[in-house]
Amino acid sequence: MTQDLGPLQTYASCMEEIKLRTSLVLSITTGSLALSREDFTAELACIQLRKTLELLAFASLTANQATYAAAHADFATHWNAKRLLANLERLHP
Repeated sequence: MTQDLGPLQTYASCMEEIKLRTSLVLSITTGSLALSREDFTAELACIQLRKTLELLAFASLTANQATYAAAHADFATHWNAKRLLANLERLHP
């Protein structure tokens, strides 16, 4: 996602990537995809879930950028996922 897309296109792009990642997690959990070691398979599923949560947060920021920026002038420095999601929930319960 290095292209400079408009907010709606960026949001839609995030949602498409989320669908791909959740499909991968489904393949892992149903057993249709497995790596050579069970712990690697579990790590892959966890990484995909983490990336999915990050994409959801990013998509929400993209869709509500003006509102979030008005409430948090330093939003560009918000890197902690837990705090970021808490801030988003305060703005949009």
